[in-house]
Amino acid sequence: MFAFLKKGLLPGIIIIILITVRYSFFTTAEVKSFSMSPLLKRGDHIIAFNFFQRRNIPRQSIVLLRCRQQTSKKYDYLVKQIIGRAGDTVQICNGNVKINNKKLKETGILKDCTDWGPLKLSRDEYFVLGNFRTMSIDSRQFGPVKKNEIEGLIFAVYYPFPRIKFF
Repeated sequence: MFAFLKKGLLPGIIIIILITVRYSFFTTAEVKSFSMSPLLKRGDHIIAFNFFQRRNIPRQSIVLLRCRQQTSKKYDYLVKQIIGRAGDTVQICNGNVKINNKKLKETGILKDCTDWGPLKLSRDEYFVLGNFRTMSIDSRQFGPVKKNEIEGLIFAVYYPFPRIKFF
């Protein structure tokens, strides 16, 4: 009878471990805007790895930001790209992003020719932009984001199935 209990408990233990790992290390979300087009499309379902706080987030990483809706205590998510990191000076001239007066090499970006900045980022601050710059609400409007506002690094689109990809 003891062996039967072991066999009966094993699937339950495995499920508990999988659920714990999922909610401890990963966050899933749906892309709700066009601001990251053409890389991510509205309706894409993404997975973000949220166990990254020990290291500096690489420039041009795609991240999931946690932002509080003004009308409730519920969190909503934004998907953006890290452009500037702590200590950087960010500026946009003629649609080109400059980091510390050096033009950032970008591909697949729908540029906005509006000039912006310069802005010097403080400790634990990041400057984020969407890829579809004319449609994106990002650090140009709401300012730099703190490291603790970044929920995770996006590493995959898992739905819809024809759009599955890894970053």
